[in-house]
Amino acid sequence: MRLSPNKKMMQPCSDQYASNKQKDHQNSLSDDYLFELKEWIRHVINEAEENGDICKRNQFLALRAELL
Repeated sequence: MRLSPNKKMMQPCSDQYASNKQKDHQNSLSDDYLFELKEWIRHVINEAEENGDICKRNQFLALRAELL
């Protein structure tokens, strides 16, 4: 809701404004998920390297290249 400049009454937001707010929210969620995915893949790759599991490391390097 926004205030009309001529009247001190609440008026509904435009559909475009509501649509933009929803897209912004979806983008921030998408960015959060992408960040978490990148961090998890990085963690798994580091863990595989520490354990000497070259096969697992290579699989997750390939996955990271495909997804990101």
